[in-house]
Formats: sequence, C-alpha cells, structure tokens
Amino acid sequence: MSTEDEEEKLIYEAVLNHFKSCRVEISHAITHTFPFLHGLRDRGLITDRMFQDAEESCFKKVPVEYVVYNLLGTLEKFDETVFEAVFSEVNLQEYPKLVPVRKSFEIEVNRKLQFQNNVRGHIEENSRIQLPLEQGNKHFSLVEGTEPAGFWTERISQGWNVGGHGEGQGHEGGH
Repeated sequence: MSTEDEEEKLIYEAVLNHFKSCRVEISHAITHTFPFLHGLRDRGLITDRMFQDAEESCFKKVPVEYVVYNLLGTLEKFDETVFEAVFSEVNLQEYPKLVPVRKSFEIEVNRKLQFQNNVRGHIEENSRIQLPLEQGNKHFSLVEGTEPAGFWTERISQGWNVGGHGEGQGHEGGH
C-alpha cells in the first residue's frame, strides 16, 4: 500500500472514529430539526420514513438532541457525504455549537497524521541504530515492528511525547 493510500485510510479512520465519539456533541448542538433533518433527507442519508418518525418524535416532545443522536447512530454508511451534510455551511450558521465540533475534526486528523509521520520517522531512524547485546559483541538493527516492548512507554514516561512535542507542548487544544 502506498504512503498516499495509507494516509487516506488513516484520515478516513480518524474521521470515522471521531464522528462516532462526537455523536453526543453533534446532537447537543442541534437544537431544532430544520434545516438539519431536511438536509439529511435531501441528500438521501435518511429515508422519508426516518424523517417522518424523527419529526413525529419531536412533536411528541422527545428532545431534538435524542432524536438526532439516534439518527446519527442509524446512518448505514459513513463517507464524506455524511460529513458534508452534518457540517454544511447552512448547519454551521444555524447551529453555532457545531463550529467547535467541526474544528475538532481538523485537530484530530492533524494529530493522527503527525503521529503517523513521527512514528514512521522514528522507525526509519531506529532501523539504523545498532544495539549491543549484553552477551558478546553482537549487534542487531532495530527494524520496523521490532522495538522492545517498553520503547514507547519509556519515552512517554520520560516526558517525551510520541507526537514529537516535549512535555507541556502540544497541538492546539492544549493536549
């Protein structure tokens, strides 16, 4: 698999996992059904029946947040169409609490990409390091996937962030 394909797969997985973990935040940001539900229906992401059930639930005083949370959980596919529908310009304007949730996706994807690039760089760098064995004068090169089990744990416990930032530094959001 090419580096570009790996990166695309990593981005998709990061967005999908972050979407799943942000369903509550997304749902909480949606305070009324229009235009959110209508946009999902217009894009074919929910059926007319799902739309009608959601509207009926809200009419029966089920909080919009619960209805949206359940709808997000029933989406059978996740791709850029879902992302674009949820975070459309209309929705970002209508539901301002969606803006920081949308921004969190950028931060998460950048964090994952930085982590992957740093790990790849450390693996390449470490593959050239010769480690002496306690017995004899033999040396073994570290190659991809053969780092000692405590390698990352030791670095992290020493305040070394795997993402390449020292202690107290980090990406946006203070993480």
